[in-house]
Amino acid sequence: MRDYFENTLNRTSTFLLFVLLSVSLQGQDVHCKWFKEGKFKYTEAEHGDWDIERLGAYQFEYSEKYDVLFVASLEWVDECSYLLQYVSISNSKYFDAYGKLLYCEVIPIDADSYKVVVDDEGEIISYLMNKVPDDNTSSVGSR
Repeated sequence: MRDYFENTLNRTSTFLLFVLLSVSLQGQDVHCKWFKEGKFKYTEAEHGDWDIERLGAYQFEYSEKYDVLFVASLEWVDECSYLLQYVSISNSKYFDAYGKLLYCEVIPIDADSYKVVVDDEGEIISYLMNKVPDDNTSSVGSR
């Protein structure tokens, strides 16, 4: 009789865990949509001078400090993951990044911030990003 209750408890626990995981992942999909387009900033001070903007099938990354604009093609693989490939670089000093393909995963934190986990040829890097309020102008893509 004890085995019956333990097995039932284990199955119930597994089922509840599956339901909770499904609900949390379903909620994540909704939030990932918030980060598909717009302007973004790194929260870390070392990357604070970079402006990031996603418009349609492109991502623009601009740094006045490094005098460079990276243009990358952007292909969403699913609601929270995308492939990023650098297709144009304004400063020849950084041409080694040209053609580089990165796999990126968005992990929402709240409505205005997310963590992006980047697979750069096997090296996993993560950054915290904030969405910049939209002022209806394109600051990066027009440079």
